[in-house]
Amino acid sequence: MAYRFDPPRPGGGSYRAAFVVVHPRFRRKGVGRALYDAIAGADGVDGDPGWYLTSTIDESSAAAWPFARALGFKKAQSLLVMERELPGRPLHEPDSDARIERFLGATAWQDWADIHNSAFQDVPFAVRHDADALEGNRPDDFRPEHVRFAKLGGKRVGYLFLRETTAGGYVESIGVLPDVRGQGVGTALLVSALEYLVDRGHRTVALTVDEGNSAALKMYARLGFDETSRRAHLMRNGKAPRKRRRA
Repeated sequence: MAYRFDPPRPGGGSYRAAFVVVHPRFRRKGVGRALYDAIAGADGVDGDPGWYLTSTIDESSAAAWPFARALGFKKAQSLLVMERELPGRPLHEPDSDARIERFLGATAWQDWADIHNSAFQDVPFAVRHDADALEGNRPDDFRPEHVRFAKLGGKRVGYLFLRETTAGGYVESIGVLPDVRGQGVGTALLVSALEYLVDRGHRTVALTVDEGNSAALKMYARLGFDETSRRAHLMRNGKAPRKRRRA
């Protein structure tokens, strides 16, 4: 199985996420490479240095690393997978003046894009959002309740985006404007999302976080999240790696 996703970017797409999963019985038989070529090499991407390709692997997978290296990928960051049960232990009321509001209004998509771009402007490899492309690429099961804003002083200063799956809830991303960090905005957003997932009957919620993001790790631990595994975020440009000559 393989699938791809071209995250929206201002000025057109130049970024492709590629994911390949092969049954253990068929590994080392060229199946993974054929699937990868079919999705990452489509449209002339694989071989074009103007593109960037990304993927993630389980850091404990012995089979994934050789495959990724052969394709020219390098590790960009380590991600911790964290989960908690729902409802789990009681949620503490966030110590913040932030007001949480639904994903509504004529500027909702633009506000989401603007907050994201500001919140992640200094993060290497972060994908910038464009409002029109963001709206056009929303998931088929997208609901307005999946995005919520935090507001301070009449201004939207943070957002949270989540998904609902058969396995439970998944927090895709949280973004808070740099000048209001440390004021409980992220906690208020996350508590609101957890309450929503409980009301929807979900039993678990998961998320991923950069292992170096100490502030986020403290927040997640405080709200009952525990590390369950680690993933490697991989990157390379579209220039195809040089193939080794056989002796």
